[in-house]
Amino acid sequence: MVTYQLTLYKIFYAQKHSIDLKDIETHFALLKRTAKKERVEIFRVTSASKKQQNALALLSRALYNIKNSNFIKDRRSCAKCEFYRTEHCP
Repeated sequence: MVTYQLTLYKIFYAQKHSIDLKDIETHFALLKRTAKKERVEIFRVTSASKKQQNALALLSRALYNIKNSNFIKDRRSCAKCEFYRTEHCP
């Protein structure tokens, strides 16, 4: 999901600033808590046209589900919710 997020940033940044997608690189920084000297690891994130299509399709489905109130409930968080076991619990 992180790489899709970066792919979407790249697409929309390119559109906003009229830049060719080929001229934009995206990277992901992984912060480590180990005793190693290198505490940050940088990964280049590629986004070919298929990945761009997949990211846009995922965003489109998410927006459709939000618009139609099709929310996925994470039952692991229910006990902490202020609406747990009330008439407002979905």
